[in-house]
Formats: sequence, structure tokens, C-alpha cells
Amino acid sequence: MKNHKRAEREFGADVVRCVATAFIIGVHFFLHNGFYQQPQQGIAMFGADFLRWLTYSCVPLFLILTGYLKSECRVSLKYYRGILPILLTFLLMSGICIGFKTGYRHIQKSVWEWIVDIFNYKAADYAWYIELYIGLFLLCPFLNAGFHARSEGWYHKVLAGTMICIAFIPSLFNGMVIRGVEFNPIPDYFVSLWPFAYYVLGCYIRSYQPKLPKSLCLLLICSVCLLKTMLTFCMAEGQDFSHGIGGGYSDFWVGAITVLVFLFCYNLETKQPVLRRLVAHISKRSLHIYLISAVFDVLLKDMGIDFTLPQSYWWTFPLKCSLVFIGSLLVSEVTYPVTVWVTQVFGNFVFKMKNLSQN
Repeated sequence: MKNHKRAEREFGADVVRCVATAFIIGVHFFLHNGFYQQPQQGIAMFGADFLRWLTYSCVPLFLILTGYLKSECRVSLKYYRGILPILLTFLLMSGICIGFKTGYRHIQKSVWEWIVDIFNYKAADYAWYIELYIGLFLLCPFLNAGFHARSEGWYHKVLAGTMICIAFIPSLFNGMVIRGVEFNPIPDYFVSLWPFAYYVLGCYIRSYQPKLPKSLCLLLICSVCLLKTMLTFCMAEGQDFSHGIGGGYSDFWVGAITVLVFLFCYNLETKQPVLRRLVAHISKRSLHIYLISAVFDVLLKDMGIDFTLPQSYWWTFPLKCSLVFIGSLLVSEVTYPVTVWVTQVFGNFVFKMKNLSQN
């Protein structure tokens, strides 16, 4: 296992976060425009399927990045304080979304009902990820302890392989219908551990820094997306998306696409200071952009532009995604400094209390 001293900011890691954020906006394009009810017919839908499977790697990319960046974290007060900016961002974005729902969408609820929505992770429409992340964050030091329990390379390979087997391999073989009976030969009781599987893969990549030629990596990404698209498109037999070969984040091909995209991005480097600053700027605001993008998804849907026609996806997809991203980024320029300031104030308060208790 190689030891790598982490730089203050890694350009490649920031690129991964920016790509994942863009993919979040991209996959939500298909969520809100009736795509899943469209018949799987024609070249436009085939291209849409390809884009949908590519952008569906968004959340898994964040999880691999979490493992990559937090693989050395240990139990400490400093570590647990790291959840504060996430929680503050969640609360601030939830408040903005509540204001949008009451002022623009005229959704009327009592104060208590809105509070319940916040703690049910529903006030901000995409806040389910926060619920996932809180649990993963609390477990990170213990997952790391398991990963680093032994230093031999074979141990890490077996651990990563085991997680792949229990989380992703079942999707390759289960669900087959033979003579009218569904056949599930691979144990799939622990498929729901897919967040941990992605995290462990991130730890593995941090430790061993695997590299693929960029051209080969790009070819493999396109090939796997194309294969998954063909399977979905053909098996749907002209019906809607759900009749094809689908799959969630535990789907083997989704996992393969995610790992390949991560390998393509994570060790990118540039000497251009302007580009480094721009990518880092967007990366820092990625969670704000993610959560507030739900507001702009609604606003763009109400603009009057028909985003539902498959033959128009070639221009409505980049248009809507660009507008949602720009709007979300502009809002984050206000909200991100607020969370930084509150985090600093809280940190200074804790530091003072700690000093007073020691004196």
C-alpha cells in the first residue's frame, strides 16, 4: 500500500465533486419531464437512455469521493465537528425551499408541519442524501478501522471484492424469469449496503491510486453506458423505461460507470491557477447547488418551454441543465458564506469554552 501525502486541495477531487453535481442536475432533468413514461422508441430515446445512465452515477460518485477523502479519519471531537457545515447547509437550504413552497407554490402548512418536513428530510426535495450522509459520516471512522485493520494488499482486495459481490453482483443474475418463475440464485439480503461498498472502493482508490489511460477510461465509460442502454432499450420492447432492464445504485453496471468516471477524473491535474480556483469555487458550493437545484427545476418547468419531447432533448437537456446550474450557483454565492461564517463562530465558541474549562 502506498502512502500519499494529501495536498491542501486536490484538483482531481474537486473535479469529481463538480462532475457529480452536474450529473445530479442532469439526472433530475429526466425525473421532471415525463421521460420515464415515454415509450422506448427511436434514436432520441436511445440517446436519452445513454445520458440517463451516465448521469445516474451522481450519488455514487459523491460516496466514492467520501471514502477517498475520509479514509484516514479517526474518532475525535475535531472529526465530529466536521458534520456541522453539512447540517447548517441542510437547514439553510430547507428554509429557502420552505419559503419558495409557501410564496411561489402556495403550499400551506402549519409551522409544526414544516418542522416535521425538515426532520423528515422533505422540506428540501433532494435532502434524502443528507439522511444517507449523516449515517455514513458517523460510521466513517469505524469503516476506516476495518479497512486499515491489516496493511497487506490482498486484504484490501478481498474486502473490496466482498463488498462488490454482496452489493453489485446480485443485479447481474437475479430477477431472471425461467419457465415463468423468477430465479434469484445470488444472495441479495445485503444489497442495501451499496453506500458502504462505494465508500470502501473510495478507500481502496486512495490507498493504491490506480490509473487507467484517459482514452481507455473514456472508451470504457462510453462502452458500459452503451451496453446498459442497449439492455434497457431492447428489453423494454417499445414500452416505457420501467419495462427495460433498470437498476438502482446497487446495479453492477451503474457501479462500473461510477468507478470509471471517478478514475477518469480523480487524478486530473492542471497548472492553470484560474481553472483551479474556478473548480475549487464550484466544488465548495456543491452541496448548496445540489439542494437548491430543486427550486430551479420547478421554476424551469413553469417557464413554458416543452422539455418533454424526446426529439427536443438534444437542446432542452443542455439548456435546462445550464440554467438550473447557473441559478443554483448564484444562490450558493449567498448561502455558502453564511454557512462558513456560522461554522467559524461556532468553532470559536467551542474553542473558548474548552479553554475556560481547562483554566
